[in-house]
Amino acid sequence: MKKKCIKLDSNEIARGYNKDYIRDILIREVFTNLDISSYPDSKSQNLIEAYSEYSNIDKDNLIKGNGSDEILDLIFSVYGKGKKVGTINPDFSMYDIYGEKYSSKLLKISCKNLDEFLDFAKRENADMIIFSNPNNPTGRAFDVKEIEKLVKGFNNMVVIDEAYVEFYRESAYSLIKYYPNLIITRSCSKAVGMAGLRIGFGVSNEANIKNLESIRLPYNIGIINQTLGAILLKDKDIIDKKVDEVINNREILYKELQRIAIEIEDFNPLKSEGNFIYIETNLAKEVYEYLLKDNIYVRLFDSGIRITVGKDEENKLVIESLENYFKKECSELAV
Repeated sequence: MKKKCIKLDSNEIARGYNKDYIRDILIREVFTNLDISSYPDSKSQNLIEAYSEYSNIDKDNLIKGNGSDEILDLIFSVYGKGKKVGTINPDFSMYDIYGEKYSSKLLKISCKNLDEFLDFAKRENADMIIFSNPNNPTGRAFDVKEIEKLVKGFNNMVVIDEAYVEFYRESAYSLIKYYPNLIITRSCSKAVGMAGLRIGFGVSNEANIKNLESIRLPYNIGIINQTLGAILLKDKDIIDKKVDEVINNREILYKELQRIAIEIEDFNPLKSEGNFIYIETNLAKEVYEYLLKDNIYVRLFDSGIRITVGKDEENKLVIESLENYFKKECSELAV
């Protein structure tokens, strides 16, 4: 009998919304009251207000998008088109796609701190810099003081992708009123648990928001997505509870991976501030393929694998599968 698929490759929230809960909202609030023959509100005012209340970000500092992907696309089209864009290696793979789309020259650096990154960006005369915080895929995060030093020391646009900010609980939002060269992106696909609704936001001062709004396509979020998204964002207690569970499971998973690392030389799990853990290993491909045989899906990178923090029972199966892999490897080496 084939094992149930364990999908830990896309950094989705471990526990989604209860299906009956969503069905009741759709019947009561969405399908009963909406006219799908009409275009949605182009400004998504209810959605913006709901996210403003959820995030404590002033609504005048927000632009909504069809996922944060659309916001990143807008940013590259305005500030990165045909220009030099500095980023960290490794980082979110979509930056490469937008860079190619807009003929940007991506400049990458593997760095231990933002001072190195700033020096690199200045030396290379970058027109824009972008990085995720916490970093995807490593889970490393920079604090606000480090970020402020970077933004203050760089003359051009700085873009910080805060897709996983709820798991880190520290945002650079407070800096936007002081630094006009800062844009932050936010996602509802991770902690909020609405990946299927494709809702994201850009955060910046009013001038930058107006600039991005001028090229945003109208009606970019459908009427059902807007309505359901606005309702779910009001249930902050539910979201916070899910985030707390993920953080707790992340720490348990990390300790278990560290336990394996004590016995295995080429296996280095990194401390994470996201809802995932990155493991540096030269055995990435072999480990990935072994997990796949156990019907466990993780993300493969050149230098390691990234495991989304799953439910408690899923994390235990991942650890069990990894232990079996290394037992097999050790026994083969001993022959």
